[in-house]
Amino acid sequence: NTFTITAPGVGVGTYSQSGNTITVTNAGHALSVGYQLYLSFTDGGAKSGIFTVTSVAGSSVFTVTTTSSATRSGGCAFSKWTGGGFTQTGSNITFTTTGPHGLTVGKYAFIEFPNGGSVTNGSYRVTSVQNATRFTVAVFASASRTESSPTVLPLVPAPVNRSGSLTIHYSTWSMGYTDGGNSSSLSQTPLNSPTVFNYFFPDYKFQGILASAGLTTPEFQLTSDTSIILQMNFLTQGIFNNSANTNGLSSFTSGGGAVGMDVGPWMTPSATSNAGIPGLVDSLNTMLCAGQLSAAAKAVIVNDVADNTRFPYSTTPTNTQMRDRVRAVVHLIISSPEFAVQR
Repeated sequence: NTFTITAPGVGVGTYSQSGNTITVTNAGHALSVGYQLYLSFTDGGAKSGIFTVTSVAGSSVFTVTTTSSATRSGGCAFSKWTGGGFTQTGSNITFTTTGPHGLTVGKYAFIEFPNGGSVTNGSYRVTSVQNATRFTVAVFASASRTESSPTVLPLVPAPVNRSGSLTIHYSTWSMGYTDGGNSSSLSQTPLNSPTVFNYFFPDYKFQGILASAGLTTPEFQLTSDTSIILQMNFLTQGIFNNSANTNGLSSFTSGGGAVGMDVGPWMTPSATSNAGIPGLVDSLNTMLCAGQLSAAAKAVIVNDVADNTRFPYSTTPTNTQMRDRVRAVVHLIISSPEFAVQR
């Protein structure tokens, strides 16, 4: 009845203070010397406030200085938004964050502009707030542009303690674009078909034997050596992208929450043991291939997955062991010709 998520827009870490130097550990902070941020110290006695990064020891460590000399340590947090975008009209820049920014008129935010330009990185005063995810600052250089993915560090306390009611909505996702010609491409994006005939012309004939036989095969219009590999990349990424999650949930676009897959129902000791793998293959064959998987293909999958060397398995299996075996079965089934072409 309980699950945990990572709160967006909050960087959480630890700190240690020696003299006037505070060393902060926060994985992937992406900060540089001179950046400003508001550090909220959750324990240890340090006083929260706005600090300037004085040194960066690595991707997970940076330091700031304080006027109060002490030796102490504890936890800390700071507000940070990436993604989103901004539009500049004249000397006003309106930012859109991917969550509630927490700013009010008169407060400041440190902005990192991803592509430089006439406006430099720095702290800017908020002149207006349109809503919880939009605010405007004034700059000296006038321009007209729209860009994406600035880094916004609101110079206000991070919302480290919150509580309240929530509603969980199932089967909500953002597929995004899947026809961009990259490893996530399926040559099809929902509601983005190139013609009124959807993605396939009704009279299309695949060149070669099928066309010579007079067969009309519109579903093969998107089929090529490249598209087959891209489809496989997309499906493989969706199955294996989340190595940290051991409850069976996975997501098809870089773990970003789009098109979720849940193999949890099959993660049982009986289904994932060596003796249970044949039954697991049969069950997933029914769901994924309408039972059309050949006997030879099933034998290959069973022999590959029910192998304690390739997929270690203990008497009392861990969630990781069970998840890895189910994922492997799914991956091998969707890699089969019987999955690619179903009658």
